[in-house]
Amino acid sequence: MPARELSTILVHVDDTRQTATRLALARGLAQRHGARLVCAYVSPARIAPATLFGRTGTDWDRTIEAALAATEGHARDHFATFSPTMPAAEWLHIDGNQPGGLSDPPSLLAQAARRADLAIVGLTGTGEDHKDAPGRFAEGLIVESGRPVLVVPEGGPPASIGETVTIAWSERRETARAVADAIPLLRQARQVEVVEIAPPEASPGEIAAVRQRLESVVAFLGRHRIQALSAVEVAAGPTLADQLLIRAAERGSDLIVAGAYGHARLREFVFGGFTHDLLSRSRIPILATH
Repeated sequence: MPARELSTILVHVDDTRQTATRLALARGLAQRHGARLVCAYVSPARIAPATLFGRTGTDWDRTIEAALAATEGHARDHFATFSPTMPAAEWLHIDGNQPGGLSDPPSLLAQAARRADLAIVGLTGTGEDHKDAPGRFAEGLIVESGRPVLVVPEGGPPASIGETVTIAWSERRETARAVADAIPLLRQARQVEVVEIAPPEASPGEIAAVRQRLESVVAFLGRHRIQALSAVEVAAGPTLADQLLIRAAERGSDLIVAGAYGHARLREFVFGGFTHDLLSRSRIPILATH
């Protein structure tokens, strides 16, 4: 069975200043993999009360249309600045007004991402006034798209990613899928390390069992022409996510591969503590799959 390739990459474009670094990262990946690049902007649905603070429904319609046009204009400005360096990049405007369908912007973006091999999304920087971006698009894509999602932290990524990769391993379905999804990126890495954090009470025999299963992961990667090392750490930090992030930073990792864990609660999906901490605290881009 041939290994999966990156033939289409979708990157989320919005009106925040983080978009420029996200587009640069997407361009680098698209060029390295010979992939089609789709730059997707999602406009929110136009919903307004009939009257509020003395304004008529028509007044509000004009105000909302002007605000939405300005927001899309800023996003298009990012794309216009970027597109000369990637002439083949495509602009995709996803309208939040979907008759009889979904109107939640993250869900609409997740639908579009199902036609891509990789989705790239960012987290809004401190002080940004974009109301839809902080966390919501990342969570929506990871949970709903069925695709690997590259989450770019505030401050942006290094010039390139995937040179030194840390894989956060655990014996869970989500992790196995994340590793499989990451194979196109891992093949181009110089260093790959598979890390599992064992419980603090783990016995020597349990530690040995962890090492053995990590070696089987390394062997699996080797069959995909990916050279990797493995390491076991015993939990000692404030949280498992913090401990993993410290190790990744010490190794100079520019990408973390991890499964995204959580559960449905009251019709919403809630990330578990490890996933939430990893996504919210990492300064390293994370490739996550649910």
